[in-house]
Amino acid sequence: EFEQEYSIPMVQHPTKPNVLYSALASGNPGSWRKREDGAQTKMIRSEDGGTTWKALDTPPEIVRNYAEAIALDPVEPDNVFVATRAGELFRSTDGGDSWASLGVKVRDVSDMKAVHV
Repeated sequence: EFEQEYSIPMVQHPTKPNVLYSALASGNPGSWRKREDGAQTKMIRSEDGGTTWKALDTPPEIVRNYAEAIALDPVEPDNVFVATRAGELFRSTDGGDSWASLGVKVRDVSDMKAVHV
């Protein structure tokens, strides 16, 4: 269904166990830096426990720089946070249907357990 070959670990919605999130990229991490179009990331969501997946509208910054980590707000689980390889943070308040930059940059993101906004 998707042409990308690389993915990050899935993240499960805390109150809707059939809802999963992940990100896919073309090629391997070393190749992204060499290509002008970057990682060609797609954010994806499954609502049936992983049987089928839907590509989400993904901001250009995530498409190019790759979603390094995904975290869900445990209190408001439709708030989805994404950190890119370039250190940019994004938030969706509608389960990944739309995204907004948080306007901050962090260094060396490889995992994200919590976000305090």
